[in-house]
Amino acid sequence: SIAAALGWGLAFFMIYTSPHPAAMATKWIASNVPGKAYLVGETWNEVIRYNAEPLGSKQLKGSQINFYSPDTNAKMSEIIDEVTKADFIIIETPKVMNTILRLRNRYPLSGRFYQQLFAHNLGFIQVAQFGNFPRIGPFVVNDGLAEETFSVFDHGMVTIFRKEHIKTRKELESLLGAR
Repeated sequence: SIAAALGWGLAFFMIYTSPHPAAMATKWIASNVPGKAYLVGETWNEVIRYNAEPLGSKQLKGSQINFYSPDTNAKMSEIIDEVTKADFIIIETPKVMNTILRLRNRYPLSGRFYQQLFAHNLGFIQVAQFGNFPRIGPFVVNDGLAEETFSVFDHGMVTIFRKEHIKTRKELESLLGAR
């Protein structure tokens, strides 16, 4: 009906009346992450501009893991190395994670990483999350599984984890099913 179409159009429009989640995350990182902290993220998922102000002068260090590469012992060793060094893990959009979790037969070890991370079993806790969904007043539509161009790039969810306690390599190998 016309009312439903207008309602959806208004809800969709409301996304653009708030700052982009990457801009909100950038502001949070600038205020809450110490300079020279080691950040770990995902390749194919770069929406935060670490080399531009206000983050460029913080001299943040880090790496990005290619979760789309085949699950091998070498890949799990890299993930464990990076998790061990990381002060923060930043999931800039759910794009990579959702793909990995949908393809669990192809990415069983990578899927386990995301499960363990969000269950706070890797020594990290979620400290911030930024998103912006279609809404009208108190009614919000979680469109996280909508078409990727819309749900990821227009207003993808950014989730930030901070290391709370250090896990040994052996503990991480056990949690992630690495050999």
